Amino acid sequence: MITKAQTSAAQIESKIIFECLFCVVPPMLLIALGKLVPASYYLFLSVLALLAYHFVKRQAIESVALVISTTPALMLLRHLFSFTAVNAMFVYVFAFYVLSSPEALHRVRRNRLLVGFILF
Repeated sequence: MITKAQTSAAQIESKIIFECLFCVVPPMLLIALGKLVPASYYLFLSVLALLAYHFVKRQAIESVALVISTTPALMLLRHLFSFTAVNAMFVYVFAFYVLSSPEALHRVRRNRLLVGFILF
């Protein structure tokens, strides 16, 4: 028997997979055609647009999953768009996640390794 929580988790996973494919596949096709600059602009602007959408909808977990899933492609093309854009996205998403709920802030505080990374 499938529970309601499992159905909800499956819907979130399929949504994130679709968003990742939407952001990554067209730039990879453009790279195959030798068009690096349009590929980088499409990738970064589509990820930023989806992050803005998740921010408006207050979906912190989805924004974290989106940035993590598109990180390899973002790292590949970051020198063509903005070298520090990936770092800025990680800071934005982390702050959005921590501020999204008191439980998230408590989980971050309990994680000594993460607190060490933040401080240093």
